Amino acid sequence: LGERYIKLRVNYDDDKIVNQADWNEGKEKEMREEITALIMGFLTNLELNENIIFMEEQKNQIKLLAKFIAKLRTPISSQFVGDEIVVDIKPQSEKPTRLYKQLKKLAICLCNIESRASFDDEFYEILKRVARDTCPQDRLMVMDFFNENNERFYENDLVRKLKMPRTSLQRLLWALYRLEILEREVE
Repeated sequence: LGERYIKLRVNYDDDKIVNQADWNEGKEKEMREEITALIMGFLTNLELNENIIFMEEQKNQIKLLAKFIAKLRTPISSQFVGDEIVVDIKPQSEKPTRLYKQLKKLAICLCNIESRASFDDEFYEILKRVARDTCPQDRLMVMDFFNENNERFYENDLVRKLKMPRTSLQRLLWALYRLEILEREVE
């Protein structure tokens, strides 16, 4: 099934984090203790509300997000045989149930941290960010390109516009086609 967790990718300036790591050297034990104390203090004083209100439409949005993640991150085993891409087995995505539950738990946590009784669009944007960060970034790049450019493209145009090697792009497009995310026209 591949990776089975949700995640958030943090985009830091590499120079800044390397300099910070240099400054932190030798202070790791004290830092861990301080972070542990802060987190425990926060969690100890957090009042939990298990009865967060979700409108039916919001639940449906989270379900769609879970289905999207499950499909988009499905691993596909394929290889080139001559000029053809051969898929070793028919891809089967994980079922979105566990992802739905994880996203909903994250939504409940966000509501509790902000002391809100109901889920709103601001939190949904965070769930979308986590969903995107959970998916392979190269597949997202292709999906974003097609979403922004709602038209048909020839492979040569895509290689140029996406600045990707042809074989990498072919594998990506084939994967998205096999997952029934993109449609393919053969001339």
